[in-house]
Amino acid sequence: MAKRKVSWTKQHDGLLGMGGKGDDTFKFDIPSGYQFAGLDASVVKGRSKPGVRVISKPGHGETGKNKKAKVHWWFDSANRSFIKYKCTATLIDGAITKSQRAMLVVCDLSYDGDKKFRELYQWIESSGLSVVKNTLGDDYKHFKTLSGSSATARNFITSLSDLSRKSGIQAIDVVLMLHGRKNKICFRGGALTGGSDGTIRKEIGSLNLGRKLRACFSTCCWGETVADDLVAAGFRVACGSRDVYANGAYGIPTALHSWECGDKFATAVAKANNQAILAVTDAIASAIDPLFATANSYWTISGSGSTKITS
Repeated sequence: MAKRKVSWTKQHDGLLGMGGKGDDTFKFDIPSGYQFAGLDASVVKGRSKPGVRVISKPGHGETGKNKKAKVHWWFDSANRSFIKYKCTATLIDGAITKSQRAMLVVCDLSYDGDKKFRELYQWIESSGLSVVKNTLGDDYKHFKTLSGSSATARNFITSLSDLSRKSGIQAIDVVLMLHGRKNKICFRGGALTGGSDGTIRKEIGSLNLGRKLRACFSTCCWGETVADDLVAAGFRVACGSRDVYANGAYGIPTALHSWECGDKFATAVAKANNQAILAVTDAIASAIDPLFATANSYWTISGSGSTKITS
């Protein structure tokens, strides 16, 4: 992945021991073939509690010229107080821009889960949807959610078809936060099944969406057993856990943030597969209930791991 960095360094000095604060505006162009991926500001040096905060920036995936970002800076009163800070914009290469991307999130855990964990599943649903929305909401032209009673297999298939027909859409990504069984994705009211004669390949494959189907992140238990089916049905790449999945609190935000920043799908998954974290989350899940005794949240990949949010 090619990245470009555009950096500026600013210094502000206090007068007669007084504190200071203000805003700096940075203007820049995004070269052809690149798009905006993020902006950070950090203090290089200073005296008397200096600090900086990004208050505005372009949206992820934006392209073109005359872009602006604004940073707020401050320091307290003190003799010879000052701040020196660095602001850096990150640009990533890629042909697929925000205006050409659509996201579909499907989340439903409390309905089909063990009733004694209903409150836990409800909390996971709520927090999971928030994490995905907060992380990727501004990276896609269309962002659709199916949850609760709307999280059916039929609505999933229909939504993929509908998004593919949206003007300009070239790539559809999916996040599945559902229950899973071996060779099954459990939607409300019925599952899609894996295997060469399963409904995953038949139902999704029949849409004939070509390369518009792109990446699928899945927290479904035993997701590994259907990852190949998702790719055979049309997705370029998919991931899934080896057994019971228990790493959502770390894995989903980590992987999606990496994906948002332009990393390859394989890199995003590798970051989520932090062995130290997995050892803890799987051990905790295994100790909670015999239902989760075989927890193994390690994500395996099927398809092209080199796929990026911009490709």
